[in-house]
Amino acid sequence: EAQRKRQENAKKKGQRPAEEHRYGVGDEKKQCPHCECGPSDFKPLGPGKSSTTWDWVVGHVVRHVHVQECLVCPCGKTKLTARGPQRVLGRTRHGAKLVAHLVVTKCADAIPLFRFVKQCRRIKVPMAESTLVDLFQRAGMRARPLAARELALIAQQDIVQGDETPMPVQAKGKTRKAYIWTFLSGKLIGYVFSPSRSGETPRKVLGASQGTLVVDAYTGYNDVCTPERRQRGGCLAHCRRKHFDAMAKAAEARKALDIILDVYKVEHEA
Repeated sequence: EAQRKRQENAKKKGQRPAEEHRYGVGDEKKQCPHCECGPSDFKPLGPGKSSTTWDWVVGHVVRHVHVQECLVCPCGKTKLTARGPQRVLGRTRHGAKLVAHLVVTKCADAIPLFRFVKQCRRIKVPMAESTLVDLFQRAGMRARPLAARELALIAQQDIVQGDETPMPVQAKGKTRKAYIWTFLSGKLIGYVFSPSRSGETPRKVLGASQGTLVVDAYTGYNDVCTPERRQRGGCLAHCRRKHFDAMAKAAEARKALDIILDVYKVEHEA
């Protein structure tokens, strides 16, 4: 399995474009100690010895200057200006690629915005953290229809997994606890931020949809886990945790762990 993964990774890397660098043998070394051949007598032996190294190209910021053509009629009464570039966030001076990189850096790579500011300073492009916060929030507003559509598609699925994770957020003079709710079905993953752990978020996302909801025993899912809506599929990991704790006083709990292990093996094969 490890060898197969290495082969797959090597294949993916081999598909990337490459810069070829050729190294020639100097004329001063083109001498044969066994005969009188000189530099002009040596001939190529195959395509050459090849090796590969991987290097890192530092990301950079490009400054685009947009010049819109301006025309005037000979009579001087009509003036025309060519349409300018389309801007992803209205009148901002920051392009779509920079905004997308900012969002990926924070959300996918978990790099705080103040560290992104430091990265920009190193490449001599100073940016204010307040500007990045504004860009990030506006990008979220533009992406809101996509997020809403993804949650709607998740609610249509027969089997949905759900969970909520506490997240500290800033408050006056301290931090308070908020929650990131996750709803998963196949390759669809939807996230919802909520200041509380109440059942309002599952109600908004899943509504009156039907099927199975795989969650723990938290009561916040009770409103959507009813005979008319979704059936609760209990989380086996939570169940196993309780039996594992019980083994200290009840050795027969081992039987439950063995059964759960058999289920895990079937899941792994599936």
